[in-house]
Amino acid sequence: MELWPPQQRAVDGVVEAWRDFRSTVVVMPTGTGKTEVGAELVRRSKGRALWLAHRGELLDQAEQRLQEVTKAPVLREQAGAVAWPALGEDSVVVASVQTMCQPHRLQEYRANDFDLVVADEAHHFPSESGRRILDHFSAAKVVGLTATPDRHDRVALGTAFESVAFVYEILDAVRDGYLCPIRQQRVLCSMDLSRIPTTDGDLDLVSLEQELIRNPVLKEVAVAAVDLAGDRRTMVFCAGVTQAHAQARALNAERPGCARAVDGETPKDVRRETIAAWRAGVFQFLCNCNLYVEGFDEPALACIVMARPTKSRLLYAQMLGRGLRQHPGKVNVLVLDFLGVSGRHKLVNVFDVLGGREPLVYERAKRIAEGIAAIDVEEALRLARIELDVETQKRLAAESRAVRRALSYTVVDVDPFGILRLDLVASKQRADEFGVPRASDRQVNLLTRMKFKVPLDLDRQSAQALIRAVMGRKRRGLCSFGKAKWLKSVGLPHDIPADIAERVLDALKARGGKRFTPRERIGWAKRIHELELDNEQGGRSDDA
Repeated sequence: MELWPPQQRAVDGVVEAWRDFRSTVVVMPTGTGKTEVGAELVRRSKGRALWLAHRGELLDQAEQRLQEVTKAPVLREQAGAVAWPALGEDSVVVASVQTMCQPHRLQEYRANDFDLVVADEAHHFPSESGRRILDHFSAAKVVGLTATPDRHDRVALGTAFESVAFVYEILDAVRDGYLCPIRQQRVLCSMDLSRIPTTDGDLDLVSLEQELIRNPVLKEVAVAAVDLAGDRRTMVFCAGVTQAHAQARALNAERPGCARAVDGETPKDVRRETIAAWRAGVFQFLCNCNLYVEGFDEPALACIVMARPTKSRLLYAQMLGRGLRQHPGKVNVLVLDFLGVSGRHKLVNVFDVLGGREPLVYERAKRIAEGIAAIDVEEALRLARIELDVETQKRLAAESRAVRRALSYTVVDVDPFGILRLDLVASKQRADEFGVPRASDRQVNLLTRMKFKVPLDLDRQSAQALIRAVMGRKRRGLCSFGKAKWLKSVGLPHDIPADIAERVLDALKARGGKRFTPRERIGWAKRIHELELDNEQGGRSDDA
């Protein structure tokens, strides 16, 4: 068979991983052909293979595909079906985990009876029953296949598998054309989740269902689903059996005959008839509770109603995966998320399960989507990248300004108002370059008395330049550095004679320390200029 490029990369990755490890995992989204990858590995193994799964539907699909690909005898080990008596040299056994993990079933097989074990839905295998089977067949190579490497109980896949051979993200598959684009729409309703407790990492199902079967919530979900889904084939995921049937009734109240519900107690023949009618377009909305989160394929499914909020990334990914397959005429899959008061709960949505190598982009896209009723995922990601690019430019500009401020650290700290007009930055750089020692204790003490805040890393050359500048001001009759610093702080000229500075200080003291208004500051600046002119004229007459 001809594999898609990502499927071929997955197969090559597994073969490469097996050179160093006995077991490995392939992570690929629903709809990108994990079964094809596993079947190709079985075909290449040319020995006995064991295919494990937790659900009958998955076993049926695997059995059919393995017969087509391998052309080898495919045997079943499930409930009353027993495979070991007919095991041949090239046999493939498709087995239920629940059956195979039983000690009396396992003991019928030797550790080297299989050359390859394929663990479908590999996220289940860190469980005790999964590990028991994998450990028993210790001579076999193992590959796990999963779309969702998370687990409800947060036990790592590393407890069952030694390596990861290949990872293919949902959006990679969308961009490559193997999965359909995703459109998310958020619908606010009156449900209140704030008081619902958390059980095993997710919202407690009993309490959640009680909240969701209230008449306002059922009607709100039904009205929104009928209005927004259009004519799309739709699956409605519910928190419990009671809600599934109640939600179907609420949908039918809005548009008679548009919805049906099935659950685990529904007879299999009725379930098959219901699915067939749904696929034939007899009705639009199929309501269920955890019945079709795994092992169910309907490429024409174009709308998913998340009528059960969740904190589980795994569960959300499984539900989302049902609608990702391509189908003629299917433009995208519409995901309807219903929101209310969530309180302390952090609910999962589309952006939490997409994966990707740009976590900042995904977080920003999630926030963008929260402010928009409906948005294509790719558009949200595009906007997120634009926003982050703008922020990056701002950050780089801020960092550049910070660098410039850092370069003038000595000037800012020692002479924050530029009063002395010294190039202390250049002085400091020369000191660092040529190893000039730090300022002496005598220099530090003198500068402290001159009202300087002396930095610890002030070098001797810069300290001496400061001292000379202050002494030069005194010789020219200018006010002291301390007075000049104060004049600068109130917005007045600071390179002024000492006697004029005293008058300004006296005026401020007479005001009780109250600061100048802008108008008064302008007036005093003019007055200082006039006083300086008077001094200059007096000086010239004295000289004459």
